[in-house]
Amino acid sequence: MKRRSNILYLIVLACISLNGQTTDHSNFLNGLVSAYALEGTSAITDELGINNGTVTGATVVPGNLGNALNFTGSYTSRATIPTSGSLDLNGTETTFMVDIYPTAVGQSGRSIIFQKAEGSIGNYIYGLAYSNARTIRFRNNIDGVQRDFLSTTVAPLNTWSRIICVWKSGEARIIRINSATDVEGVVYTGTQGVSPTRDLTIGSYDVSGPAAIRSFTGRIDNVMIWNRALTTEEQNTLINENLGFSDFNTGSTDTQNPSAPSLSGTGQSQTTVDLSWNGATDNVGVTGYKVFKDGTLEATLGNVSAYQVTGLTASTSYNFTVRALDAAGNESSLSNVVSVTTDSAGGSSGGGSTVWTETGSTASYAGEVAIGTSSVPTGYKLAVDGHIRTREIRVDQDTWPDYVFAKGYNLPSLEDIQKHIEEKGHLPNMPSAKEAEQQGVDLGEMDRLLLKQIEELMLHILDQEKRIKELESQNLTNRTH
Repeated sequence: MKRRSNILYLIVLACISLNGQTTDHSNFLNGLVSAYALEGTSAITDELGINNGTVTGATVVPGNLGNALNFTGSYTSRATIPTSGSLDLNGTETTFMVDIYPTAVGQSGRSIIFQKAEGSIGNYIYGLAYSNARTIRFRNNIDGVQRDFLSTTVAPLNTWSRIICVWKSGEARIIRINSATDVEGVVYTGTQGVSPTRDLTIGSYDVSGPAAIRSFTGRIDNVMIWNRALTTEEQNTLINENLGFSDFNTGSTDTQNPSAPSLSGTGQSQTTVDLSWNGATDNVGVTGYKVFKDGTLEATLGNVSAYQVTGLTASTSYNFTVRALDAAGNESSLSNVVSVTTDSAGGSSGGGSTVWTETGSTASYAGEVAIGTSSVPTGYKLAVDGHIRTREIRVDQDTWPDYVFAKGYNLPSLEDIQKHIEEKGHLPNMPSAKEAEQQGVDLGEMDRLLLKQIEELMLHILDQEKRIKELESQNLTNRTH
């Protein structure tokens, strides 16, 4: 009997020991670009320490894990992370994760959960949005075309939902909402391209125009961005175990340094040098890089493999090196030294040979172009101070307002419209004359807004027609009696 008791005791000890072990979730650090636990309002801190930002107009509330930020559905309530090379996500796969607790449906069809902006006002290159039907919109820019995937599964109001969205070139996109999985019916092959000129924002757009009508209302927690497609097993683990960044550990202290990257120079101009490097390796995962110019830190980047150094002097030699970083703060030794001399001040004047690339009959340039002016406003690729003559302009659109005709659409009453006109001097959800004068008019956005007004007007006309026919029928009945 005593022997049995000893055996049982040993079994119990073994079970306690096994339960006390820490599961290794360090695989989630591989390809992780940024992670935001959203624990406070003084600043937004990237758990990797790379892409930090600021918070305005949001309050700290209980979250899905720890705290979360509560956003009020306005442009003044958002988090802003300055644009960076790692946030550009130029590649062939990506994964987004976020926990949301919406307290109102999406405004004007969609409300921004988070987005990386680009190009014209209202456009964003990647991100997630919450619709007025309580579904999720997942957007990528694949080979220069905005591609939207709208879930059929609902993320309900006043409930925490974990959202995971995955894209990999050549495979169907996936939207996970808690345990449900929506798979897109088409497959896109290509490369995601991102404009580096505008910021990443959480809770709203980075510009006031569309933000006034498409900002998120509710709590947001645990925003994470990967530059790789998480496997189905990894997705299930994040959902079933409700993991946060603090769970991405190995169960022991990581003291191993990453290997040194191999650096090369890929081009230069009078004031810039383009650098690229082969990715370093690490026992857990490389999370970023430091670029040095003449021994001085030039930039701290995410997990990227290229960087353009700007603000240099013509006809000057510079020495560049790079270090790799991991999540534990370990740094590799310095890479090889790359020495580059910038172009001379007169070397490319007038010809433009160092900026334009000709492939067949196509000339391309990755920067901004100014015609009749010397600058291009932030967020734009082309500025022309003068007249443009052409036969046709095509504006891509993916938010056409057919939702106005959907059942359950909240059609504003004529009384509300009249009240808005009397108070504001313009139609609801339309820019004022002052805003148009100061910011100009986005053709695609304005066409969408005008069509929305026309469709709402058509619904009012049809309603009036129905009432007229009812009155005519009632008058005819009265005459016959």
